[in-house]
Amino acid sequence: MSAATPGTPGGQSDVNSNFSCAAGPGGVNCPINNATNLANISAAATSSLSPQGFTGGVQAGYNLQSGSTVFGLETDFNAFDLDKSRSAALPSVTGTGSIFHPETTVDTHWLLTFRGRLGWTVTPTVLLYATGGLAVTEL
Repeated sequence: MSAATPGTPGGQSDVNSNFSCAAGPGGVNCPINNATNLANISAAATSSLSPQGFTGGVQAGYNLQSGSTVFGLETDFNAFDLDKSRSAALPSVTGTGSIFHPETTVDTHWLLTFRGRLGWTVTPTVLLYATGGLAVTEL
């Protein structure tokens, strides 16, 4: 088991937006419903977000050795504050003085992992192992 593990996590989220505009009440067409206007609005809301923040967490695990074979399980939980947003103002796309403000936000605040381990002691001080498992977060 280990204590809190502070660090500076980061990530990248590529956001692609595609806006459309349906007919309004009474069948009146949306004023921005043309290819150029919709492409400009979509481009303004498309971006690459790179959040950074601080993290801390706990890790626990157990290894069992039988001869030169090592079996293990580990889990950890990290709490952090990663968020980033981007907004754009797109004035007068329609020629009516309307201003569109597309905004894109990405955030996540925790990560939980579970791993299994299988290893072999090559020498008394060298362990070769493979590990694999599951990582879960809410993005």
